[in-house]
Amino acid sequence: MGQRDSGTKFRGIGTLIANFRKEMLVNGFRSINSNKGRNLMNNLLRGGLAGAAAYKLGGGIVSTILIFILVFWLLGKC
Repeated sequence: MGQRDSGTKFRGIGTLIANFRKEMLVNGFRSINSNKGRNLMNNLLRGGLAGAAAYKLGGGIVSTILIFILVFWLLGKC
């Protein structure tokens, strides 16, 4: 129960660092200035705004989660 299957897509910090190093070797510093970083910042901003809206408008745990998902989705459409 506590063990993971080898077929699962669990990515640890070591895998993330290895992928980052491999991408830096292939693309150099162009990969830092690509749209991936911009999308990450946009998603963080979307998540923060959706979290603030859900915190203010949500009454219970279910409504807070639903409001977060709705606002996050709506901000993605803008």
